Amino acid sequence: MKRFFEVVSKDPQRASSSSEPDSESTEGINESPEKDKECEKSKKQKYEQKYVKYWESEFKWLSEGTKGCHYAFCKVCSVDVYIGKMGKSAIKSHANTQIHTKNAGTISLNLVQQNIEPLFSSASKTAVIDAEIMMAVFVAEHNLAFQIMGHLPQFVNKITPDSNIAKKVKCSRTKMVNILRNVLGISYIEEIC
Repeated sequence: MKRFFEVVSKDPQRASSSSEPDSESTEGINESPEKDKECEKSKKQKYEQKYVKYWESEFKWLSEGTKGCHYAFCKVCSVDVYIGKMGKSAIKSHANTQIHTKNAGTISLNLVQQNIEPLFSSASKTAVIDAEIMMAVFVAEHNLAFQIMGHLPQFVNKITPDSNIAKKVKCSRTKMVNILRNVLGISYIEEIC
């Protein structure tokens, strides 16, 4: 700074002869280290976001981080997500990543497969299950309306009153859609891939 004022000074004799700038040329310039420290103290203090428990109600796959209070743990990806700087936005951006959406899709697919098992009662025989699957395939193969399944099992039962299998078939539209989507659909996808 001293050199700058010497060059700018209008009086060349004064600039070259004096090693110290006079008080007029340095007025208003703060060169003391104490003043710099005061300016640093006046800056806004930065805080890191801590994990908030109620986020778990919005993000079911979230829990408290294993690395500390500034992390959230993703149960789907098995990773800790740093939330110190971005907070809830870090969780949302993690939820939109390709890896998380892929992992969440496979988990939901497994849950759907587990939820379809109660549709088939444990006492039912494989013949009844086969009959229900065959009916669902028949409707899909012939491109019939799925609402027909509300009446088709009763119709088959009336036609064949002596059949024990036809009496036990309980397959409405919802069950048929789940059979096509979650049982047959998955096996066809595995065949294709």
